[in-house]
Amino acid sequence: MRNQLDREHGESGDTYDRVVVRLNEKWRVVECRAGIQWILQRRKSASDGGGWSARSFCRTSEAIRRLARQHAKPIDPEALVVLDRLPPWIEEVRQPPHHQDGIDRTAPTTSPSQHRHRPRRRGQTA
Repeated sequence: MRNQLDREHGESGDTYDRVVVRLNEKWRVVECRAGIQWILQRRKSASDGGGWSARSFCRTSEAIRRLARQHAKPIDPEALVVLDRLPPWIEEVRQPPHHQDGIDRTAPTTSPSQHRHRPRRRGQTA
């Protein structure tokens, strides 16, 4: 059951929500679950179980662009624009890059200090 869920919703699944860009029918770039690297993935054949297989793991946009151009030809021109707009290092991604479906998956965040130092109301205990 766990493997089935991973195939469907994990990094290798069609419904994975951190797809950076679809390069063509057989190739895409995703952000890993931990947000520490981009992954160049190739679509598996139906006889191999479908889904996506990792080809390369990169922390720099220079590397992911180079490897995409090397392995994923031909690349859709709009996908090249998305790749060219990636920050130099994945650590510089403050929110997910443009997703192919256009849905903003970012949520407002607050710093831990905003939670710790809230003033207490009269009569309120810790």
